[in-house]
Amino acid sequence: IYRMMDEKGVTLEKIGEVSADQNQFVDEQPALHDRTTYYYRLAVRNSGGAISQQTAVVSATTKAPPESPANLAGTSGEVKKTYLTWDKNPEADIKEYQVFLKGPDDADFKLIKALSENRHREYDLKDGSAYAYKIRAIDKHGLVSKFSSQVVIKTKPLPARVTGLNAVDTVSRVIAWKPNQEKDVHNYNIYKKGFLGLQQKAATDQGTRWQVDEAKGNVELYVTAVDDSGLESEPSDSVVF
Repeated sequence: IYRMMDEKGVTLEKIGEVSADQNQFVDEQPALHDRTTYYYRLAVRNSGGAISQQTAVVSATTKAPPESPANLAGTSGEVKKTYLTWDKNPEADIKEYQVFLKGPDDADFKLIKALSENRHREYDLKDGSAYAYKIRAIDKHGLVSKFSSQVVIKTKPLPARVTGLNAVDTVSRVIAWKPNQEKDVHNYNIYKKGFLGLQQKAATDQGTRWQVDEAKGNVELYVTAVDDSGLESEPSDSVVF
């Protein structure tokens, strides 16, 4: 059995032989290239070692890998999550899709999921962070597609840190702060700092002023902003009475 890389047989390579009682041969060592056409001729050798003329050329083309998955998309602006979708591959024998992720702390992409469906929900992402995704398809024979185009999503950020906190009335022990600019900030949490840095939520208020409930004693306070999604900002600077 002879194999050629072109129909004219410029490069002719003997790849094997079988006994006269066999009429088939599998060309697989070493593994052939995907989506490649190979050309073959046969010759017969008798017991005296004489070799016949070679047969006419026949050709065979190896299976192509799956196409790259198309139209990968992901939702941005969600709280700690995203929803990925892409088109189903046209090949009927796709075994799975592999999802790769590169997060804000990752040096490179890593495999996070293998699934048969053309959608994936990702949870527990960091707030206000960018995540890049790409996918590839694998068929039932283990052939792997090229990667899809990557998509970058961003999770919803925390509200901005409250600013302008100050004691506007030291006698009545009233504090005030500047309103946040986010339209979905729903309320503000007021916290008291206690012994050894322990903190306790003293109140929740939708306004930007609050009166300390204790008439006497030292107290250190800070404020956070909370949006409609329940995300809470970093603490403001403290004010002390």
